[in-house]
This record gives sequence, C-alpha cells and structure tokens, in this order.
Amino acid sequence: MPSFSKNNTEYSVFSSIMKLSNKEGVKMLSNIGVPGLILILVIALVVFGPKKLPEIGKAVGQTLREFKNSARDLTGDAVDEIKEAKAIVKGKESK
Repeated sequence: MPSFSKNNTEYSVFSSIMKLSNKEGVKMLSNIGVPGLILILVIALVVFGPKKLPEIGKAVGQTLREFKNSARDLTGDAVDEIKEAKAIVKGKESK
C-alpha cells in the first residue's frame, strides 16, 4: 500500500489529478450556457409537471433568500467581533 507523503511522487500525481478534476468541474458548470439551461428546464418540466414546477421554484427562491440573509447576518456578526477585538487590543497597547 503506497504512503502518501509530500515527498512521494504518487502523492504529487494524486494531488495533480485532484486539482485538475476540480478545475474541470468548475469549467463544466460555467459552460452550461443558454441551450443547456433550456434543456435542464425542459427536463424539470417533464419530470415534475407544469403544476409542481412553480411550487418548486418558489421553494428554491425562499431557500436561497434565507441562506443569503443568514450568510449576511453571520458575516455581520463576525465583522462586529473583529472590530471589538481590535478595539480591545488598541486599548491594551495604549496603556
């Protein structure tokens, strides 16, 4: 069984393959384009039907909105904590 240490060539080949596969995955998603998007929507229409599709779209929209609001709240809290920590450090340095 090969060991995957940093000096081992098998490790470097493995990491190169992983880096390449990650880049290819990103490229694949960015190259969907309009025809691919239309195809995905047609398939979704066939699978879920015209009555269910608006409900699914509404649910996805609400989920994305809630995720965006939660992410904004989390980053706001983190920024506040960082500002407080900087203020404490500045207060200790000036004494």
